[in-house]
Amino acid sequence: MDAKAASEGSFTTKVITSPNQDWIPEHPIERSVIRTYANGLWGFHEYSRWPQPITPNMYHIACIPRPRSDEHLPSILWLELRPDSDWVGSPSSALRGVGFLKEHIRDALSFAACQAIERSDTLVGGPDHLRTYGQDLRLVLRQCLDSVRRLPAPAGVAIALGAHIQRLSLELLGIYTYLREVLPRMQDGGDHVS
Repeated sequence: MDAKAASEGSFTTKVITSPNQDWIPEHPIERSVIRTYANGLWGFHEYSRWPQPITPNMYHIACIPRPRSDEHLPSILWLELRPDSDWVGSPSSALRGVGFLKEHIRDALSFAACQAIERSDTLVGGPDHLRTYGQDLRLVLRQCLDSVRRLPAPAGVAIALGAHIQRLSLELLGIYTYLREVLPRMQDGGDHVS
């Protein structure tokens, strides 16, 4: 086994491994409280960046791509957005203190999100609940893209929205990997160690 970290999760006969993490983070005791940090991420709760406990019917979370795991995925998906370098005030707005993510950031996020949507649109089959969930993610992702392009916002809100676009795109890519590669292997019962 080449894994660096492993967890039984909710399985009794399978072990979930991670070849690209050196540790499994400790989760806060209060699991129902999620804090958004200045970079728009959720700390240890950030399922698009850190290993998470396996949740039944959400196995695709374990399939979210890690940085540099797919050379065709834009690096913007893992860029840590910062209010001081990735946001600019809007001089044309009647409100002070509102603006947008910088244009090149918005363009890169839009390209990455559209790529994730296009990949997930090619999927056929899979559990109904996951297909419906994927449709919901695509809808919310499109709404986030519209908001980040059209609505000026304070820096913290714009950064959090950009991070949410990253998060939703990565989750859609996790669904794509799960339905295209992992689920068929689980269903055929063969030995896929290579």
